[in-house]
Amino acid sequence: DATNVASPAAVYVNGATGSDTTGDGTPVKPYATVQKGIDSATAPAIVRIAAGIYVANLEAKDGVALVGDGSATTVLDGNSTGKVIEFADNSRAIVVNLSVINGLHQGGLDFTDGGSGMYLKGGSSYLCGVVFRDNRATVGKKGTVFLWCSTVRAEKCEFRNNQDYESIIEVGGSNDFVNCLFANNGTRSMFNIANTFPAIVLRNCTFANNADGIQLNPTSYGSISAYNCIFW
Repeated sequence: DATNVASPAAVYVNGATGSDTTGDGTPVKPYATVQKGIDSATAPAIVRIAAGIYVANLEAKDGVALVGDGSATTVLDGNSTGKVIEFADNSRAIVVNLSVINGLHQGGLDFTDGGSGMYLKGGSSYLCGVVFRDNRATVGKKGTVFLWCSTVRAEKCEFRNNQDYESIIEVGGSNDFVNCLFANNGTRSMFNIANTFPAIVLRNCTFANNADGIQLNPTSYGSISAYNCIFW
């Protein structure tokens, strides 16, 4: 359970009642912005984000979990100005119970870069109850979710209405997606497997009304396994 990260450290954020000036990150005096909560946290820690819409392009940190009140109520909105969440390379990334929307990544041709919704290169990531929707990337950028990690585990996540040049999810390493929904996405592929010897395992996932399927780079020597999944 990512909401119970083994650490006594918790920083609280509430956009309605908090203040980055007078707040101290406690439940009684929360910060107003998620970035202030991240900057104030020392790993391992949890930034607990109250219900609300937070317009932000976040620079996240290794070992600092972002935990919302629920994907229907806690929303991180990139405002179509940049990536919504960008982790430093080789981080341990944990994101739970929130929505990531309106991310934008654009620029020149660079297929080692991407992640309009979330970006992490190296390290590991755990996603649970996260909804990625209405994110997009322009020509030359890859992935609504760009996770070139050693391990990725996503549970009960949704990827909806995203538009991307190359792929919705760009992965490498060992990847496990469980009880996830992929719907109404427009792109050349749902997954692009780019690193050497990666593996994707899909369990109880549903793919519905997407523009394309799953792409396996012929030079990656990777594998895809699907169990009890629906494709339509």
